[in-house]
This record gives sequence, C-alpha cells and structure tokens, in this order.
Amino acid sequence: MKLKLNIGNKYWNGSEWTTKETTFFIPYHKENVVTDDECLVWTGWNKPVTNHNYTYKVNKDAFVIPIKKEDYLYGKLNL
Repeated sequence: MKLKLNIGNKYWNGSEWTTKETTFFIPYHKENVVTDDECLVWTGWNKPVTNHNYTYKVNKDAFVIPIKKEDYLYGKLNL
C-alpha cells in the first residue's frame, strides 16, 4: 500500500524522516488477494507485515513508524 505521511514539514520515506516530500510503502500479507495481470483485488482484510520486534512496546502485529525526540516533529499530521 503506497502512502504519504507528514508531520509539519517532515515526511516519512519508509526509513527516516526527511524534509523532502516523498511516499512509502506498507507491505501486507497477500493471503486474500486475487491477482490479475494488471491489478490486485482485495477480497478480505489483509494484515500489514509486522516490522518490529516488540522493542516499541507494541504487543500486536503492526507496522510501526518510529518517532524519536531528535526527529523534532511538530505540526499537523497528514496521511
């Protein structure tokens, strides 16, 4: 799934926060996806691929976007 996330003037590029406008992808498990030559059709709920090892104190399968104090994020959040 392709997304754009920014908080104030900083954008998440999939690995770090940057001031350049960018997008990133959240991978998902393709268990319930029907594949066609040119499209993917969702036929049910597809879980995101878990990208953490519980160091973020998230005890669920989840896609985590880290925010650190030194990232200096402030402003309106847009997804």
